Amino acid sequence: MIKDITAKAGLQWRKLTNTLRPSDAVNVHNLYKIKGCSDLHIQASRVSRAKTVCMVNWLTGKKKTMRTESVFSLGTFQIAKTDGTMEKLDAVFDRLFSVFGDRQLDHNALTLTDLCPDYVEGQFKHYHVKQVVAWYNQVLARVSDKKQAA
Repeated sequence: MIKDITAKAGLQWRKLTNTLRPSDAVNVHNLYKIKGCSDLHIQASRVSRAKTVCMVNWLTGKKKTMRTESVFSLGTFQIAKTDGTMEKLDAVFDRLFSVFGDRQLDHNALTLTDLCPDYVEGQFKHYHVKQVVAWYNQVLARVSDKKQAA
């Protein structure tokens, strides 16, 4: 209970000081990666008995019906750290935002330690950086679109 109150107070303070983080604006658990597609998607229907689900491209709005085994939530993506804990994707997004601000990033200019300073070598590769940066740029584009509309 106290943790919830502290989190709400922190969010209110960030709103007042105009220092919102990506995790304040977007819940990564509601964003999905589809095999073979680099864009993020959101779920548009319940899972059918045939194990299919309608997904909407988060940026373009195009709908696709997919089998559930081809879809995974970004909320499940974690980076193993050397202390035995896992770093969640929303924390990685917040770290990138605090370091680089709200500008689009180039995956070639970043290293593995920029995303997670104490990652476990061998489990986190450079192609993961490319994926995470692409997702981060899509989240930033969507958040900045919402800011301009407001």
